[in-house]
Amino acid sequence: RVGQINASLTPINSKLNAVPVLAKVSDSANQIRDAAGNLSPTIGRIADSAGTIDTSLKQVNDAVGPINKSAKAINASVVTINNSVRPINVGLANVVGLTRTINGSVHSINDELTGTLNQALLAKGRVVLINDEAADVILSARGIKGDTGSISAIVGVAGIPRTINGNAFGIETSPLLLRLGNAGVMREMAAASARQDPAAAQAGIPALDLLPQISALGLPELPALTGGPLPSTLTSLLQQLPVLGDTGDLLSGVVAPK
Repeated sequence: RVGQINASLTPINSKLNAVPVLAKVSDSANQIRDAAGNLSPTIGRIADSAGTIDTSLKQVNDAVGPINKSAKAINASVVTINNSVRPINVGLANVVGLTRTINGSVHSINDELTGTLNQALLAKGRVVLINDEAADVILSARGIKGDTGSISAIVGVAGIPRTINGNAFGIETSPLLLRLGNAGVMREMAAASARQDPAAAQAGIPALDLLPQISALGLPELPALTGGPLPSTLTSLLQQLPVLGDTGDLLSGVVAPK
């Protein structure tokens, strides 16, 4: 082919040599021809390599047929496997859901166990505190039990005079306003109150001398206090009562009758 190109270029070159502008073109063409001549061995080697590649491609093509058949068989097997995997995938999704539910329950149980442990520790501390308080209660109960006899003697029962219950029973069964014997005394007390000077009544609370009349009402007598010490329970109750420093403070808020 290079020879054919040279034969074709020869008449063209003879004509182009007469044109100055085309002289450079002719030189360039000659350079291309020389370069093409140098490339001829390389082109031959490329042609030989192309033949070798063509032979290799034919061999590959011959091997591709069985490979395609194997690929089709593998593809069919993959389709079968996919059809089998789909139900398994659904089952795995259910297993994942159940696993998450179990994990949530485990976390909840863990939190509850932690709370239970805290409650147990708190209860243990309270048991120790209750044991200490129980010991104090037992000691107090023993003291109260020792005072029960003295308290029972002072409280008494209805019908026994000079006791709290006995006096209460006497007051309940002998109301002041319903006893005929007290009617005269009550009238005298009302008359004494009516005879007070109005000016003196405005100055403060009327000072009625009613002690002689009250003694005539027949009230039951209160028990006399013994000379011995009071029971510890009563002493504790008395110590808790408020202490009044000045009775005048109590009377300062009283308004005189008009």
